[in-house]
Amino acid sequence: SQPVSTSSQAEDDAIAALKLLAQQPNINPHRIFVLGHSLGAFAAPRIAAHDSRVAGTILLAAPATFDLDTVVRQTRYLARIEHATPQQTQAALAPIEAARDAIARADPKHPPTGEFFHAPASYWLSLRGYDPIAESKTLKQPILVLQGTGDYQVTPTADFAKWQAAFTRDPRVTLKEYPGLSHLFMAAGDPPSPADYAKAGHVDARVMADIAAWIAAQP
Repeated sequence: SQPVSTSSQAEDDAIAALKLLAQQPNINPHRIFVLGHSLGAFAAPRIAAHDSRVAGTILLAAPATFDLDTVVRQTRYLARIEHATPQQTQAALAPIEAARDAIARADPKHPPTGEFFHAPASYWLSLRGYDPIAESKTLKQPILVLQGTGDYQVTPTADFAKWQAAFTRDPRVTLKEYPGLSHLFMAAGDPPSPADYAKAGHVDARVMADIAAWIAAQP
């Protein structure tokens, strides 16, 4: 199936921002980098593909795929660590699975109205057929992909391993993992959980230093 559009409204806004940034007199239009985190990282290759002046793309906690099945997986993980009963787990999954099944049946030319797990059908349909790894392979610019090993949302096994399989031998792409860091690139709990996000903290200094060094190293 094909996506309903080549980009979402948020991506269109980012593409417009890139063009505006390149027009600023104090900005080198050939030294602009696109950095995305989580869903931003998912969209970043498609954003970068729209502007050949982008000098590189930085992906933090980049999903290899994203759809309502991803939300199902995350919900099952949370139910497990919270020791939910089978009945509680199914109650949490029911609205997500219903939304997933409705989107699977939806006609992109005539999308249904209303929201499907907090987003309109057009949003979910815009993701159909989009593969950020395949999109990244079409880019000529260098790419930096960073992953925390304590990330339960975008995981080392379900997501980062796919980026590694695609790009480990590609000199254009740098891949790096950070032991014990969460989805926010801060210290993760044991086990990682939403409680990690309620703790005051800062992005690990190693991550910031590595991003800065990678940008400086690009020709």
